[in-house]
Amino acid sequence: MRSSKFLVRTRQPRKEKFYYYSCEHDGQNQKLGKKTKSTSILGGVSYHKVEYAKGLFCLWSENFEPVFIFNPTTRESRFLPRLDIDFSTNYQCHCSLGFDPNLKKHKVLMTIYDPKMKLTRHCWVFTLGETTWREINCDRITNFYPKTNYEGVYVDGAVYFYCGHCNIYGLDIVAFNCRIEEVRIISLWDNYRNYGMRIGRRFNLVELEGKLAAIDVMFNYMRVWILQSPETGEWIRQLEIVIPPQSSVATYGNFVVHRRCTSTTDKKEIAFTKLNNDPTNRILFYDLKENKWRSERILGLAENAKIIGIYNYEYCIYSV
Repeated sequence: MRSSKFLVRTRQPRKEKFYYYSCEHDGQNQKLGKKTKSTSILGGVSYHKVEYAKGLFCLWSENFEPVFIFNPTTRESRFLPRLDIDFSTNYQCHCSLGFDPNLKKHKVLMTIYDPKMKLTRHCWVFTLGETTWREINCDRITNFYPKTNYEGVYVDGAVYFYCGHCNIYGLDIVAFNCRIEEVRIISLWDNYRNYGMRIGRRFNLVELEGKLAAIDVMFNYMRVWILQSPETGEWIRQLEIVIPPQSSVATYGNFVVHRRCTSTTDKKEIAFTKLNNDPTNRILFYDLKENKWRSERILGLAENAKIIGIYNYEYCIYSV
């Protein structure tokens, strides 16, 4: 019997909380019901942006509030020091959490940009265990700016997050190599604008079996693109996944249309959370290999809490 661990992000009127829970499964069955243990680890958090990498979480906001790092395994947490620089009041920041496999240390990338001009001005890096931020070269992404309404993802030594171009409508991806501390742009597949951008679809970024995946969920189907190589920028589209309209477990059609996938599990399932205003304590999972859907109820959450994120995390002894 082994245990999976998740961080669940919930929202109530004027309040946001993070819970952790664990569930046990024997390799064939996984139970999240009565076996779920739910405990609040942060209450009344005002940070609305979350990043995850190798067992640690990073909470941040665009207005230069101190970055908050915590380890759900050890319950250790800390605020990173502020940048001792007077930036223009028009500037905002975007933060990403990554892990350097060579140094075995986590790193935070802070991208400082001008939202009106839609230009990146500075990039700073903080290595956990050190005391100061270091500025790095950002020339390759100067004409791009972070899209803060999308969550980024850490995959195999690199952090990926969406960005826009100052003069071109659409999406690209910023890749931050945690080993050499270099940022660059990766383009999406050639025809993504043909159907996606016009109707406001969300291409959620997740990690699937060690590779970056972009997932589009809309109406009665789901599409998955996998980045085969960050160096070549080659994307491979998977077979279209049909979403069942009705089920004894959940009404998938209504459940998935306004979905956002925020994580993948250790069983390589894609986890979905609901974006609607109605509270729900259910999470939807899809097994890409087995082509199976399942819905699980999360116990122990506050009344009227809406689940807006679920993040699978691994046991971590790294210090914050």
